[in-house]
Amino acid sequence: MDWIFALTIFTISYIFIISEKINRALIACLGGVFMLFAGVLDLNSAFLEHIDWHTIVLLLSMMILVSITSQSGFFEFLAVFLAQQIKGRPIMLLILISTLTAVGSAILNNVTTVLLIVPIVFTLTRMLKISAIPYLMAVILASNIGGTATLIGDPPNLMIGQAVEHLTFNSFIVNLAPIVVVIFVVIVTGICFLYRNQLLVSVENQQKLMNIYPRKFLKNKSLLFKSVTVLTLTTVGFVLQPLLNVELTSVAMAGALLLMLLTYDEGSTEEVFQKVEWVTLFFFVGLFMLVGGLKQVGIIDEIAKSIIYYTEGDLPKQQCSYYGLRESCLVS
Repeated sequence: MDWIFALTIFTISYIFIISEKINRALIACLGGVFMLFAGVLDLNSAFLEHIDWHTIVLLLSMMILVSITSQSGFFEFLAVFLAQQIKGRPIMLLILISTLTAVGSAILNNVTTVLLIVPIVFTLTRMLKISAIPYLMAVILASNIGGTATLIGDPPNLMIGQAVEHLTFNSFIVNLAPIVVVIFVVIVTGICFLYRNQLLVSVENQQKLMNIYPRKFLKNKSLLFKSVTVLTLTTVGFVLQPLLNVELTSVAMAGALLLMLLTYDEGSTEEVFQKVEWVTLFFFVGLFMLVGGLKQVGIIDEIAKSIIYYTEGDLPKQQCSYYGLRESCLVS
């Protein structure tokens, strides 16, 4: 009977999540609680086995780092400064914003990057008196593409990276970054072609952008130096993680706590926590419980067995040959 309860709760929860009629975090957490009341999960197994706290804490740490860094005005300064370097040309601006979004999504995570970039897009397009739609489309696509390139860029990457020990931060970059670059170029080229008639701006409006003083966006130089330094050190820590023999979550936590300590006198700790995307974090907590319910009653295992059965567990011979496993594949 448990599997019927689990599947029913999971299905109904996902229908409500997809409909977007009610906050997704609320639905996911309610679904998780129903799994507890239905006896599919118990509280200990839900919290100790099924919720991936490594992923949750890593996301929380990165949100704290970005929240404090954004208070310095660094991201606004960078966007306006770079926009001036290309003299506000609309096509070049689209490529620039797409690149900033992709790189930011790879380093920070795509949800946080979009929240930072979108207000900048509205500011620049309003100033240049052009449609924001092409730029918003570029941000949406570039955030997902760029986030795929690294372990911390996208929540699914985080979950996979935490579950498989040998998949390090560098593994994601080496294997995914090259194809991500190709996809990025193709998509941005397509957007430029699709919206070519909307990417036009007058010389007068370009001059308005050039007259802005980018440094006025920098609110606190001391905070800027501390936050950018710690954010850079944290990223370096991710790259060197295999040599440091420390988990990524520990590196991210160390960076977040260090920055909070260094900036304690320059901002409110409560304000930093208020800017954390708690909806995203609780959504994943609920999601882990929903999937944990399916796993607990054996549905996930049955799906895996079915996949192996229908594919006969056979890898393509080309793949075996590529990895030098032809003999072992033939034997199996």
